[in-house]
This record gives sequence, C-alpha cells and structure tokens, in this order.
Amino acid sequence: MSFWKKVKTVATSAKCFSGWHSGNYSQMKNKPKCHLEKTCPDCGEYLAKKNHIFTRWEHIDSFTCKAERECLHCQHTESKMMHAYERVEKDPVNCKIIRRCVRCNDKQIGHAEHNWLHQSEEDIKNGKRKECKDCGRSF
Repeated sequence: MSFWKKVKTVATSAKCFSGWHSGNYSQMKNKPKCHLEKTCPDCGEYLAKKNHIFTRWEHIDSFTCKAERECLHCQHTESKMMHAYERVEKDPVNCKIIRRCVRCNDKQIGHAEHNWLHQSEEDIKNGKRKECKDCGRSF
C-alpha cells in the first residue's frame, strides 16, 4: 500500500471515528418523510435520524402557558412553557423589576433598575458614592 493510500485510510478512519460519516440521508421505506437513514460508504455504519418539520407553537388553551407543536409528517409533538410576561411594578426595597404572565399569573423577578441621583464632578472627586433615589442603595 502506498504512503498516500495509508494516509487516506487513516484520515477516513479518524473522520468516521469522530462521527463525520459520508453519504447522503434518504427517507426510510414505509416511514414518514421525517425518518431518514444512510449507510456510511467508508466504514459501513448504519445511521438513522428524524428530521421533523413542525407546525408553529400554539397554546393549548387561553389560561395556561403550555404550548405544543406537531410534526407535519408523523404527528410527533413537542411541548414547552411560553409565558407572556408584562412589567407590573418595581420593588421599592431593591429596585428589581417584577413581571407577571398575563396568561397564568406567574411572577418573575428580574434585574434591578436603579434611579441614580446625579453626581457633580466635585462629588466624584471627593469620592462620594452614587445613590439610588428610590431604594437608597449606594454604589
């Protein structure tokens, strides 16, 4: 075996060993369009995968945040929570933003939004700390 043929054999083996198989996927016989298969021509490994094409996410009802979508070909479903948060208030103790979901009333406490008092250049030179006029926190 020539040197370059050995290099090609080693490179092909390394490629397949790391999961980079050659060949093209095709639809499985007697299965929906989203079920695909191939056999790697380099190592002979059989590979199968599902490549679903989903509908858009839709809420199950108007009072919960659970949403589902379905594969157009095999009716496989996925679900997830899809909240619709709106800002409702700001906590006066720590200036954190409070949001509520309009669908299920779930509460989410977000990051702080301080309302810093303006500092003059003299205050900065003298090392005066910034202060929030809403919660009193200094920085």
